Amino acid sequence: MENILLVKDIMKKIPSVSPSTTLKEIIQIMIKYHTPVVAITEGDKVVGSVDIEDLLEVFIPEYFDLIEDFGSIKTFGVLDTKMFSDLSQKLFLAQDLMSKDFFSIEEDASLSKAILIMHKKKVTALIVVKNSEYRGVITEFDLMRKLYEVDIDSVSYTHLTLP
Repeated sequence: MENILLVKDIMKKIPSVSPSTTLKEIIQIMIKYHTPVVAITEGDKVVGSVDIEDLLEVFIPEYFDLIEDFGSIKTFGVLDTKMFSDLSQKLFLAQDLMSKDFFSIEEDASLSKAILIMHKKKVTALIVVKNSEYRGVITEFDLMRKLYEVDIDSVSYTHLTLP
């Protein structure tokens, strides 16, 4: 029987954070580890997750749902200047944004199962667990890198056109 590729074989060990972690700290982890999701844990147990969309929604006022066409709007005035202030990054904590309905997968699951879950649930990453304890994260990029056997250090960009 052939070796079956498992989630634990390619997942990334990304630090988890506590519910009292600031948005700025979460963003720093996302950027440093190239991950679209960070697990929120209490001890080793995952209690939620924060993803990129959660972080972006902080900056979208609820009344924006009433605007159907943004094509003619170039700026949002004072909102544009206040939106990205350092205060907003410190004001919210992981517990304010975390989703308790996150998608996870056991570390001993196959890569095929990970692909299926991501596709069906329309997510780009899954929290990896073992018996409900946090182990890491697997992303679409991790899957693509493994399935297409891409060595990032040897990628050639001969057909790349920049604007």
